[in-house]
Amino acid sequence: MPDESERGLFLGVGIDHYISDQLDDLSGAADEVTALATLVGDHFTTEVLRDADVQTIRDELRSRRDHFESVAGALMIVWSGHGRAGLEGNGLRLLASDSEDRPTDGIDAVQLATDGAATGANQILFVIDTCFAGNALHALAQVKAHMRERPPAGEPSWFGMLFACDAETVRQHLLLPTLPCSAYFVTGPGPPVPTPRTFGDDGRSETG
Repeated sequence: MPDESERGLFLGVGIDHYISDQLDDLSGAADEVTALATLVGDHFTTEVLRDADVQTIRDELRSRRDHFESVAGALMIVWSGHGRAGLEGNGLRLLASDSEDRPTDGIDAVQLATDGAATGANQILFVIDTCFAGNALHALAQVKAHMRERPPAGEPSWFGMLFACDAETVRQHLLLPTLPCSAYFVTGPGPPVPTPRTFGDDGRSETG
């Protein structure tokens, strides 16, 4: 088995139960994150925080700084639970088990992404299955700036994001159960998708 630093790193947060009566409990968020961690477990070191509070999540992120200090590495961050817009409707606050439904509570999604970049990974995928997930789009620029200032060991560098929705509420279990990567991990790649063709008025193929 390769050294842990040579494997990918999966950091997942799934929150079903909230202390605050301002937030309804969910069902299955933590289980979905755990299931995805199991799917990638052959190639990733996995850590899933179920119903964790803000401090536990921050401590975990802090402990992973420079995880890939001298080697290339892949990082997958997944968060499933409640999310809300920040002040003036901007940004995304990811709500932990001890959060209240306030625009300054929880963890800022952009901060979570840049903390992920601080692991030193050169390949990062950030999956957000919450309401208002699209508000985290600003993380793209922030992570790019972090990688420019502190280039990771591996090249080329890549950062991608998957959102459950734009700046809106979302039905629970909308994203993770239907992730294309979930099916890929289970069954492998499917057959090639044919290139679509379009035809002009003369019946000749214009693409293909």
